[in-house]
Amino acid sequence: MNGIAHATTPPTGSRPALPGHHAPATFRTHQPLAPARPRRPPVPAALLAALALAGGLLGCATPAKPASPPPAGTDAASLYETDRRFSQTAGMLGVAEAFRQFLAERAVKLPNGELPIEGRQAIYEHLLQVGDAHLEWAPVAAEVARSGELGYTWGFYEVRAREPGGRTVTGYGKYTTLWQKQPDGAWKVILDIGNPGPPPPR
Repeated sequence: MNGIAHATTPPTGSRPALPGHHAPATFRTHQPLAPARPRRPPVPAALLAALALAGGLLGCATPAKPASPPPAGTDAASLYETDRRFSQTAGMLGVAEAFRQFLAERAVKLPNGELPIEGRQAIYEHLLQVGDAHLEWAPVAAEVARSGELGYTWGFYEVRAREPGGRTVTGYGKYTTLWQKQPDGAWKVILDIGNPGPPPPR
């Protein structure tokens, strides 16, 4: 997700190298050079940022077997439903605005391959850079501490971004979101982390 926040990777075969990471040096004997292959145009930086920020950031990704919501009337059921509304809000209003509405003021986001982002406003401004990317996620489970004050959800996400040429690039991943119940009884995100992975098993 959650974790416009929940980081992704493009489909297999087009995964970019992480900034600052280089392949180890290799050595080989002299061989005739193979004919040069035509190079694909580089993926625009804005598109890579969209896929990376979704996270963070992030069709609808669903578990292989539909998850059974926690028992009705429990704190876990309330938290599970809140996470679902969080995703629905991202679909209706955009990822940045959804995070702005569901984050606690001092929330922290841990995007994949980037430094932590601290504070609701800073996270909101960071997610505005995602641009034309569509993120959805679906919780698999929700747990709430016995005190009823803290809980977490986890699940899968899917992010889609459009290249300038019109091709849509899709990335997948999983996320964990830590929630805190506020004085008014509402759940707010205090920590969000996501990382890229294969599509959820079908």
